[in-house]
Amino acid sequence: MKKIISSALVVLAVVSLNSCSDFLQPKSEGSYSTDSYFTSDKQAIDAVDACYARFLEESFLGREIMWEEAVANDMVWGRTRSFPELATMSMTTSPSILVSVWNEIVKIIAKSNWTVSSLLKVQESRALTAIESRSLGEAYFCRALAHFYLAYRYGTAEQGVPFVKWEDFEGGYNNEIPTQNASVIDDYRMIIEDFDAAEQLVSRCEDYADSDFGRAHKAACAGYKAKVYTYWACWDKSQYANVITEVNKMESQYGRSISGVAFTDNFTSDYSKWRNTEYVWAIPSEGGPKGVYGGIEFGGVSLDNSLYGLFNCWGQFKPSLEIYEEMSKDNANLVDPALGNIRLTNSLREYGDVLTIWGQPDFRFYSNRDVEAGFILTKYVEPFLHGEGYYYLTIDGKEVQLKFDENTKWCYLPDGTPATDDQMNSKIWKVTADAVTLGYVGDNSNWPVSRLNFPIMRFADCILLRAEAYLATGNASAAANDINTIRARANVKPLSGNATWTDLYHERRVELAFEYSGHAFDCKRWAVSGDPEIKALALAELNTHPNARHYENRSFAGKYVGGKYVPNTDFTVGPYEDYQIPEPKWEDYKIVFPYNSEDLGKANGALKQNKGYN
Repeated sequence: MKKIISSALVVLAVVSLNSCSDFLQPKSEGSYSTDSYFTSDKQAIDAVDACYARFLEESFLGREIMWEEAVANDMVWGRTRSFPELATMSMTTSPSILVSVWNEIVKIIAKSNWTVSSLLKVQESRALTAIESRSLGEAYFCRALAHFYLAYRYGTAEQGVPFVKWEDFEGGYNNEIPTQNASVIDDYRMIIEDFDAAEQLVSRCEDYADSDFGRAHKAACAGYKAKVYTYWACWDKSQYANVITEVNKMESQYGRSISGVAFTDNFTSDYSKWRNTEYVWAIPSEGGPKGVYGGIEFGGVSLDNSLYGLFNCWGQFKPSLEIYEEMSKDNANLVDPALGNIRLTNSLREYGDVLTIWGQPDFRFYSNRDVEAGFILTKYVEPFLHGEGYYYLTIDGKEVQLKFDENTKWCYLPDGTPATDDQMNSKIWKVTADAVTLGYVGDNSNWPVSRLNFPIMRFADCILLRAEAYLATGNASAAANDINTIRARANVKPLSGNATWTDLYHERRVELAFEYSGHAFDCKRWAVSGDPEIKALALAELNTHPNARHYENRSFAGKYVGGKYVPNTDFTVGPYEDYQIPEPKWEDYKIVFPYNSEDLGKANGALKQNKGYN
């Protein structure tokens, strides 16, 4: 699978960033020319790759869109930001961070619009090649996905978002301000049309060569249609039936399943596990070799700031006490206690837990920098675990190398004598090869990308969307079957009977924690139109401030006492100490964001502010 990185990823993350400035050159004011473009398959590929490239930018899926998750109580900001009103839902206009995301979405829509309309124009004069036809499908996919990110974040049943299809303009798009649809339902209908068009033209996932892995495919189109129908159901419950249809199709026609796929297979640097049946859409990312890396940085920026001096991770996102407690509920229902709570231990860690950072087999987590949470987000840490080295002590002025035994989890002196508690507490790890040297993490710490097929949507998400749809349509038994499929993989006992909305809420929350599934927006749509049971759960999150563990000594992970490691438990529980004022207060208009006042002014009345923000 190494070919994925040397071809597809570099195309998506590097070449396309340059190509967009090469081909989107105005030939005359207000128009673009295709006369000298789309004369080869490579040009079609470059055009659509320019659309993909914007998704992984820091100002979109790379990082910025995840600040929004602070509205719920699963993930907090590890570093203080200048837009606390985003977390406290006290906005009156769009803060700068939302403007950044908006701008990237608009760029993707424009690039996709240009590619779609241009290829359709070419198609009027000649048949498209197989690659051009596929590229047209990919452009439809990118346009639909970007439009969806705009629609659910800004559109309601009473007012949609600005969007036009360039191909609908006779003589070509005339650069007018895009029409704001009367309802987000109009937007959702157009998004589904684009995903339908994409699904007809793109390949099946398994038909792509390694060099094209990561491109849109048929199952990804169906998966995102299921997502769109779920959000559409916030305003029209009848759309839940379409969610079930699309997810069924993903299974029966496109071979999507979580059977045989380990939970950790979705978050690994092992290329051989990337093309698994749970894969729906991801951003293939690479940490090396030097000069080749690219992809998404979120996994790196969510690790502890400076990563204990080993690498410049930024510590910008941390788990809350609430998500730790929600995940811990499964501890009482494990099928095999020896396997442990798979989702908890592979998503976050607490003080004293082992993190094999840079290959160090006995490093214990603590955090003494930035805003305190008491936990670290580890769902994407696997590439940072790789490294080589050894433990040593300085005895009588000489370096004595220790041998760490993986079975006993203990160090031994050269003569085989077990190290004492004091020696275990004072041992030093000497790195001989780190994850950067080994090619798992990029060497640019100002862009901490790593080797990871970073999931944007996986089939577990789709299964749980279907479970929600079953519950909403009165089939609690079928919902239980879907939820139990997820629980079985997680080493959690099945539900004893029919599923409830509380079961659905828990399962989506813990299975998809810290992912791009959008837990905060799940809570928002449930708060507006959910069943009373799940509405109450959502409101409990939206109307409260997250909590954290506050340690007396933040630099003390714990120590060895009597041959056992004793973690630091000298902490108190209290509010997370950032963006506390004002206390969050849910009102239904907050299901969407306000438009930026500057854009409203430029639109000269063509763009209307969302209700509640006037």
